[in-house]
Amino acid sequence: MNKTTIKSLVVALLISLSVIIYLLIERVTTQPEVLDHQTSISEQTSVDSQELIYSTSNNKRLTDNPKVNSLSQNSSPQSSTTQLTDALSQLPEMANTPYAQQIHQINQWLQQWPYEPLLLMRLGKLQGELGDFDEAASHLYEALQYAQSHEQTTRARTLLLYTLNRYGKDLALSNDWLTLESLYLQYQDTLLEQEGWGELAHKHANRLLDAKRYQELEYFIQEWSHVHAAKADLNHFSNQLSFAQELALSSSKAIPLRQWGAHYLVTVMINDNEVNLLIDTGASQTVLTQDAYNRMSQPLNPDEIRRQTFNTAGGKVEGAVLYPVEIKINDFVVYDTSIALLEFNVPYDGLLGMNFLSQFEFEIDQQGHLLFLTLPD
Repeated sequence: MNKTTIKSLVVALLISLSVIIYLLIERVTTQPEVLDHQTSISEQTSVDSQELIYSTSNNKRLTDNPKVNSLSQNSSPQSSTTQLTDALSQLPEMANTPYAQQIHQINQWLQQWPYEPLLLMRLGKLQGELGDFDEAASHLYEALQYAQSHEQTTRARTLLLYTLNRYGKDLALSNDWLTLESLYLQYQDTLLEQEGWGELAHKHANRLLDAKRYQELEYFIQEWSHVHAAKADLNHFSNQLSFAQELALSSSKAIPLRQWGAHYLVTVMINDNEVNLLIDTGASQTVLTQDAYNRMSQPLNPDEIRRQTFNTAGGKVEGAVLYPVEIKINDFVVYDTSIALLEFNVPYDGLLGMNFLSQFEFEIDQQGHLLFLTLPD
């Protein structure tokens, strides 16, 4: 092997060795960067996981405690808070804009921040001023539940009570006591100590008592007896009602009636036989069913019996007319009058007609279910 060949081999070997050493050095110097990158990825993954866990926990906290402002899923807490601050700062500037425009804008904001008490209060106040008391009360009650400070709580309660009192007075004036009772029960935790609701009930009960609408008053007392604010007043009216009913029933002028659909039944004595007749101001003649006549214990013994044709709701009917008979209700008596006997199937004993009623001044109290008779002057 000549010197030239040996020299070529040595050069090639040195070159190869240099390449190997370079690669080893390169590997050693780049490995920490790879490790650092892998560590960075791992740490970032850990941070993302923690943020996800926090986000999930935070969402649960928001769900469990709706008093915390709801944040948009597409915005950061910081940006959403800034947006909310900007929105609230616009409320005073909106005061001079039309109500409909204000309500529309606030409803849009509430889609992003549904539990913001200041927005709920403003919406409820606007609805109350427009007379939409039901919606106003609902939003103000929400504002009270989600209030975040003592000042907000006081403000929301004040607005709610003002709205409910206005709503309650409107319902009372229209005699819609069923809705009023429902409203009271819905907000009774807020209204529990409000005397105004007892005053409304007191005024209504007094009107019913003055109008002698005893049955309606009795029903009203029963329905409102569980309403805390009205209990004391209605206990007083319950005693007054009992006294008024006893007084009315003890008077010969007030005769108790029993309702029968849209009509009334009254107890009548015909020749000392007790019968239950339907008051019929469209009937000229007092009428007995044949069955009621057959059940009488005291005979009528009329001096005259004649046949007559009567026009009834079912058509023309022929019956017997008996004369004379005595018809009596309490101390009011009509002597020497007549009654007709007809074959018709009804669950009462007949009809009290105008041949009795026309002898007196009479009035039917449909609310109190009473017949008032007065001797003519």
